Formats: sequence, structure tokens, C-alpha cells
Amino acid sequence: MRVLKLLAVLSLVVGYHGTLLSQTMTFAADEFGVGTRTEGTVLAAARIGGVLAVALTTLADRHGRRRMLLVALLVCVGATVLGGVSPNLAGLTMAQIVVRGGWAASFVLVGVIVAEEMPSGGRAYAFSLLGACTAIGAGIAIVMLPLADLADWSWRLLYAFPLLMAPLVVWLCRLLPESRRYARAHERVSMAGHGGRLWLLAIAALLLNIFVAPQTQLRNDYLQDERGLSAAAISLFVILVSAPGAIGLVAGGRLADTVGRRVVGAFSVVVGTALLGASFMMGGVGMWVTASVGTVVFAAHAPSVLVYGPELFPTSLRGRANGIISITAMVGSIIGLVVASRLADDYGSYAIAMATVAAGPLLMGALILLRFPETARQELEDLNPEDKIPAPSPAPAPSPE
Repeated sequence: MRVLKLLAVLSLVVGYHGTLLSQTMTFAADEFGVGTRTEGTVLAAARIGGVLAVALTTLADRHGRRRMLLVALLVCVGATVLGGVSPNLAGLTMAQIVVRGGWAASFVLVGVIVAEEMPSGGRAYAFSLLGACTAIGAGIAIVMLPLADLADWSWRLLYAFPLLMAPLVVWLCRLLPESRRYARAHERVSMAGHGGRLWLLAIAALLLNIFVAPQTQLRNDYLQDERGLSAAAISLFVILVSAPGAIGLVAGGRLADTVGRRVVGAFSVVVGTALLGASFMMGGVGMWVTASVGTVVFAAHAPSVLVYGPELFPTSLRGRANGIISITAMVGSIIGLVVASRLADDYGSYAIAMATVAAGPLLMGALILLRFPETARQELEDLNPEDKIPAPSPAPAPSPE
């Protein structure tokens, strides 16, 4: 419980940095005088930071989860502040590449720590609680978004806020104990023999993020350009639509631990994607209802699907493997953002763009049902026999006198 509480607060910081660029890109683009296609290119370019994420998570397999989580979060804070004072879009993009790497690493390491610490019947539920805290962190950025309406440059105020987070991050990481599964003796193994699981999760992550990235990061542009909403109105929409997602997160986590990961994951991905995609095709009440219900259903995928990453790899590979998966997720984000932004720019509408990229999660749903193993209520050592502690050798029988 102590570990879970500390990670919950750190997840607020992770959530804030994970959503900041997507929430402010529309307003930064207005100051720098660029259009939708350039916005999509910047959002996609930031994903190059995945290379840094792999480096940090690989180091976490060698030097410990806690130390590298601290490094990753401080990288987020420092690079975010630098991006906020950048005089041009190129500087903001370069800073966000670094931020994205630190964010991805911290997101992965929080998941690794909670998987290594929680009991077998509560891993997905713990993921859901931390997911809710991550969403609250993102909500802090959304609540602050009306500041962007004060002046052309005032979006930069949101990039200064993380300076207040730095002392909190250092303090909490000092209180956080090292993962017990990492701290105890464990065998160092190579990636050979684990390629099948790695490719399975990597392809699934790519398919999912082809839709997730444009759906989340271009929504503000859609609300401003096609629906004419101000920054305050966008903030209100995102808050009211996103808040019910906590229900889906918690319910999804509980169901994933009881009913099973595969059924919950496939249903939430497919149905949630259909509803969220439909929200870009209508206005008024229809847009609000489909976006709200879609958020609840889609949120259930987080604890039921993301928990597979830490579960399916042994301790000595857990950070590295999930760092690699995060890169393929970012490749999916790049593909989705480039395709969606160009289609939206060419056709003057987001409906066709979102319908196109929605194909990714629909294929992922089939992949979950057909190929994913069921891991609910199984110990990590049963899923990864390399981590089993050998039974002590029996004491030799006393020699007869």
C-alpha cells in the first residue's frame, strides 16, 4: 500500500507531462502561425523521444527501478520548462522530443514497479488506480488550459508549472523503496526466446496508438476549428467527457482480475474505438454522449491490456522489453498523427481521418482474442519461469557411525 500510494502521487506528474503538448499545441500553433498539418508533424516528431525511453528503461534493469524513475521524471520537468521558453516551434519540438522520452520511460517504470509489487489477484486493479491518478494529472493541465486564452504567449505558463513539481518528485522517489522482485537475486537472461511475446505486444501497441494519438492530440484542434469552441469551452468539454473515464478504468481493472484480461481488453478496445470515432462525426448532444460513453468503455483497456507488458517478461528484461514496446507504440502514434492530420487538412474534416485510423484498434481487438494469453491471477514467476527461486538443496543425510 505504501508503494501504491507513492506511485499514485508520482502518476499525477506523469499524467501532466503526457497530455501537456496535446492540450497546448493548438495555441502554440496560433502564436507560431502554423496549420493543422504542421501541428500533426510536431506531435509526431515528439515521438522520436522513444529512443531515450528505451535507454532509460534498459538502465532500470541494471541500476534499479527507483533511480531511473527519478531520472526520467526530472528529464520531463527540465525539458518541459525549456520548451516553454523556446522562441520558435523548432525549439519547442526538440524539447518535447526529450520530454516524450522521459515521459514514456516514467510511464513504463511505474507500471513495472506496480506489477512487481502487487499480488497476482490485484495487478490489473492496481494499474487501474494508477491510471485514474494519471488521468487526474492530465486533468490538471486541462483545468489550467484557460490560461492559454489570456494572450498569444500565455500557453507557456503551463510549461512553467512543472518547476513546482521537481522538489516533490525528488522527495517521493527517496521514499519509494526499490522493487522487491528487482532487489532479490534474479537470473540475467537474454532476449532470445522472448521474441514472440515481444512482437505480439509491440504490434498490438502500434495498432492501438494509430488511433489513440490523433484521437487525443487532435481533438482540441477539431473542437476549435470545426465546433468553434474557445479554450475555456474546450477545457470544460474535455473535463466533463474525460471524468467518467475513471469509472471505466476502475471497473476494467477489477473485471480484468476476475473475468480475465482478454475479454475485457478486446471488448473495450473495439467498442470504445467505435464510439470515440463516432464523436468526430456529429455535433451537439450526440458528440457529448458518444465521447463520454466511448471514454468510459475505452478506458477499461488500460488496466486489462497494458498490464501484459510487465507480466510477460522476466525481471532482468522487464524494463528493456517494455521500453521497446513503447517505441512501437510511438511509431503507431506517428503514423496515426501524420495520416489523420493530412486527411483532416485535405478534406477539411476530421470524420474521414478518424474513421481511417480507427482500423488500428479494431485489428488489435481481434489480435487480443486470437493470440494473447490469459494472465489473470497468475504469479509473475509462473508466467516467467526464469524468475523462480530454486528450492534449497536438501541437507546431506548424516553419515552412519
